[in-house]
Amino acid sequence: MSKKGFEKVTNEEFSLPHCQLVFEHLAKFHALSFYMHNELNIDLSMFDNFTGKEIIGNIPIVSTTYQIFMEVAKNWDGGSEFVEKMKKFQPYYIEAIKKLTEIDPVENKFLVISHGDCHKHNYLFRKNMEECSIIDHQMVSWIGPGYDLIGALNTFCEPKDNFVNREFLLKCYHREFKRCLKTMNFSHKIPTLFDVHMEVLKNGLTDLLFWTVYVPLGSMDNSPENTKSFLERYKDALNTPRQKELSKFFTTFINRGYFDCEEDET
Repeated sequence: MSKKGFEKVTNEEFSLPHCQLVFEHLAKFHALSFYMHNELNIDLSMFDNFTGKEIIGNIPIVSTTYQIFMEVAKNWDGGSEFVEKMKKFQPYYIEAIKKLTEIDPVENKFLVISHGDCHKHNYLFRKNMEECSIIDHQMVSWIGPGYDLIGALNTFCEPKDNFVNREFLLKCYHREFKRCLKTMNFSHKIPTLFDVHMEVLKNGLTDLLFWTVYVPLGSMDNSPENTKSFLERYKDALNTPRQKELSKFFTTFINRGYFDCEEDET
């Protein structure tokens, strides 16, 4: 890819047009497999759910970071409310995360080849960031598009912009997804924009997974000079202005019912 002029952009805050480019590229990536399966009747179930296996394989990390996250976040402005909800939800968290990896192809018709590791360090850009491509396909999975979409939203958009731009970017994704299928003369029903939003909502706990695990782990200082333990470096990654912006997100998570559990009275 480097020979073709593509390169990583590691320390740049992505503007909205750059994010739009990513979501339109992701739509093309998803549309092709959706077309192959539904129009050409190609069985893509051979792409087992590697994303889900990766998540389940990292359950000890998922569980540990959830606990440490609560200890740190309770000291943020507005953090006590959502940390209380997280504590009540903790006994149900792991099983709820595992359910994200369970796919029923009969019930769910909106299935695509998902990249499974869709974040800004796996995207390459060229021509002043006017073109992009994605690398590292070892976690591709035959699942819904929600996991990739949430991954892109949470790693390309800054916390202050994530929910503000979410509807716009999902609309861009759907518009390009629909355009690609029509260009290939797709003869079946095309998922609607509502279907895209439902896929994201059904995978809502993935938001929590990204902000308690993947985003802080991706921003940890792992330089040879840093002799702190893993947990100390994880706590340092949480105590940044960017992470503290999350208090706004978690209030939204509460309102969407992400932390609802059997103990809730209402």
